[in-house]
Amino acid sequence: MSVPPDSDCHVANDPGSSVDGSECPGEPPVNVSGGYPEGKESTPNVAEYTRSIALFLLRLLAKYLVPESTIQVIATEMYDLFKLSRESAEGHVRKILRNAAIPDEAVTNDILDGIAELVCCLAPPEDSHKFHASQCGSLRSTFLRKNYYKKESQIDQMQLVLLCKEKSMREFGHEKVFSKLVEDLKYLEEEGLSLPDGENWKGTVVVIAGDNLGSHFIGGFCESFNAHHYCRYCIRTKAEIEELPYEEGEYRTPDSYNQCLDMLQETQVDSYMGVKFDSVFNALANFHVANPGLPPCLGHDLFEGIVDYDLALFIQYFVASGWFTVDLLNDKLKRFPFSRSDSKDVLLSIRKGDRIGGQAVENWYFLRLFPLVVFGYVQDIHDPVWQLLLKLKSIVEYVVSPSVQQSDIACPRVLVEEYLEERKELFSRKLRPKHHFLSHYPWLMLQFGPLIRVWTLRFESKHSFFKRCVRYSSNFKNVIATLSERHQMFQAYSCEGKLFPDSVEAGNAAAFDRVLYVNSIQNAVLSACIPEQGCVQVSNRVSVFGTEYKKGMYVIVHCADTRTWTFACILLILISSEVVYFIVRQRRSTHHSCYGLYEVHIDADVDSDVVCVAYDDLADYFPLSAYRVNGCSMISLKNKPNAL
Repeated sequence: MSVPPDSDCHVANDPGSSVDGSECPGEPPVNVSGGYPEGKESTPNVAEYTRSIALFLLRLLAKYLVPESTIQVIATEMYDLFKLSRESAEGHVRKILRNAAIPDEAVTNDILDGIAELVCCLAPPEDSHKFHASQCGSLRSTFLRKNYYKKESQIDQMQLVLLCKEKSMREFGHEKVFSKLVEDLKYLEEEGLSLPDGENWKGTVVVIAGDNLGSHFIGGFCESFNAHHYCRYCIRTKAEIEELPYEEGEYRTPDSYNQCLDMLQETQVDSYMGVKFDSVFNALANFHVANPGLPPCLGHDLFEGIVDYDLALFIQYFVASGWFTVDLLNDKLKRFPFSRSDSKDVLLSIRKGDRIGGQAVENWYFLRLFPLVVFGYVQDIHDPVWQLLLKLKSIVEYVVSPSVQQSDIACPRVLVEEYLEERKELFSRKLRPKHHFLSHYPWLMLQFGPLIRVWTLRFESKHSFFKRCVRYSSNFKNVIATLSERHQMFQAYSCEGKLFPDSVEAGNAAAFDRVLYVNSIQNAVLSACIPEQGCVQVSNRVSVFGTEYKKGMYVIVHCADTRTWTFACILLILISSEVVYFIVRQRRSTHHSCYGLYEVHIDADVDSDVVCVAYDDLADYFPLSAYRVNGCSMISLKNKPNAL
């Protein structure tokens, strides 16, 4: 049913493969260091060359999903080609030594052996006597390559714990499939892990992230939205929700969950108040699905649900009102000068129908940038549907915020109530169950913190990898084993021996000399007290934890005097000891609430407006682009920043 991620699974009928990881017939024993045979030494050049070849073969296998049999042919051909190049080099070396009057055969062989050792990792058994490095033959077969990958690589921080077919899940049941996992989690809670330094660390499950279907299955709740009680957070009925969609109702608790289980045993019904069975994860000491422990997914509920359907409804209204046509909107989207950072994610064409048709992030960015695209086509800024769209935009800005303060909850709660009530009044189309889940978002933000931190889209990359594996694989026997092994190979390739990537990556950086810049920049750098130790570098572009900042982008900074925030344009980027500083020019801004946009004013430059801000002191980490609309520089927020 499940396959451990590091198991040695038999995927294809490759010569020399073994299911249990034991030595394969015809393969000489591999020593503890992964080399072959015992007692031989290797040089750093040979080790690095072997690692490069291993990563190349692993890339073909894990990223491009090339079959193992093809990988074996490539490895064999690589060795044969190197043998030909060695023969050519041998003749050239002998000629040079002969002309230099160095006829010593031992010197000649020593030079040639040094060249030959580089590719010893691909040598077959019959040529093993020709090499001395410990890497000899370590990559020549599928079996030995797997051993090398296990020894040399680390795994990504997002690990595969269990993989199971849905058919097997239905056949064997919830408890049997997850029993081993729960047993390990209990051990982690009770016994913990003893580290080499003597410390003991214990842990537990915080949340189980998933879409609605998966979360309801894990939690033992009804998996159909047609159920009388379909919400995993409250006990309101479907009829009550349709009548008053914005009311939250009584929330589920572990006690009410257990009462439902008691009633299930007494009445022998399929479900009681939305509960079908007791989740196996409730056996953990510090976790319960009704605590709550199953957060919502913004990607599925909000962006591929509410935004996808409601925004299509709003656009149909605007088209019927004569503001624009769908074809005109699509043409405007294609011609709009989106910035490089925004163009990667925005939806550039919408469907004619009940949905705009984008994926989660595309729908998110489409809603965010929609007022900019149709700025000149809005005929009535007080139109109730236009105001409803702006309310949805504001709700999104609150719930996707990467940090949440308790004082920030009141505003989204009011916005959600108004949105759901007005949405019901303005349109005859019924609200969906996902609209009801939206009513719980303010409360859920208090329970889980920023909801953007617990959405499932980060895990969708795993799903897409498995889908590609199944699509390109020619072996469908024991597909779970194939997927598990390919996943671990991809982990090894992705990490390349490194668990976390560099937090800061600068492009075209140079040493920073303060005296070369104008007085305003010099004063800003001096006031920031940047440490003088080490080399301070300057760049026009830097990537911090995967987010790219460039000269000309806007960041949001705190205003110490008003305890609010303002926009600031990046002039320079400084890096000192892995700490990033932004030299920015603060800009005065005006909030145009009728469009949900901010206008930044390009006033006469004032030296006092130039300041130096450390990355950790930004009001919000996300960089923004300004767009020229009707002669004004407009910015649309991605999320609400926090005031001081």
